[in-house]
Parts: sequence; structure tokens; C-alpha cells
Amino acid sequence: MKYNPDIHHRRSIRLQKYNYTHSGAYFVTICAQDRKCIFGEIENGNLKTNQQGDIVYQLWHQIPEHFQNVDIDATIVMPNHFHGIVVILDNFDINREINEEGEETSLLLGKKPMLGQIVAYFKY
Repeated sequence: MKYNPDIHHRRSIRLQKYNYTHSGAYFVTICAQDRKCIFGEIENGNLKTNQQGDIVYQLWHQIPEHFQNVDIDATIVMPNHFHGIVVILDNFDINREINEEGEETSLLLGKKPMLGQIVAYFKY
């Protein structure tokens, strides 16, 4: 569906002209499609994640395995969304992982990613 400002009232909170490859901690919120409660449910005031919620948590914490200068801080999975803090680090390691053929094991290793690339990789 093409963007229609009369229907879509979502506003970007991104800073204009800001370089999202800068080192720092970024707070990210990702909602489930249609805000459906697919990650778990609240029981007696506590969140009980289901298999999908556990997968979201595990995959989110695997991000540093794919981006060598990225770390994950606090994360919370809710029934229909989750919050996480992505930390882009300045310590850029020039030594890259090399496979048996002498090639980099991942196209993402050795490059300083933008925040959008990190989130896009996770969503993929």
C-alpha cells in the first residue's frame, strides 16, 4: 500500500541529517503486525512469553554475531511489541573473520552499520 498522509498518521522521530552510524546507545521499539499479541501474554501481572517471544529475544541477542561493532543492552519482550537498546561501538576491529577460502564469513563483518541496517537485518 502506498503512503497516504490522510490515512497514515505515523511520524518519524528520526533526527533530520543525523548519521545513525555514530557510536552510542539507541532505544528501539518494534511492534508486531497489527499490534497482535503474538509474543506472549500477561498472567498475574507478569509477562509469560511464548515460543515466538522467546525467538524474538534470542534473535535480538544474536545481532552482535553479525555486526562486530554492535552490542545489545537491556531488552524487554511484551505481548505485542518489544524494546531493546542497540549500542554501536567505536572500537572497530580490523581483523575480520575469514573462512577456509580466505573470504570474509559475512558481508556485514568489518563494516560499520547504520542503525536502520541493524534493525532491517533483525526483521529479515
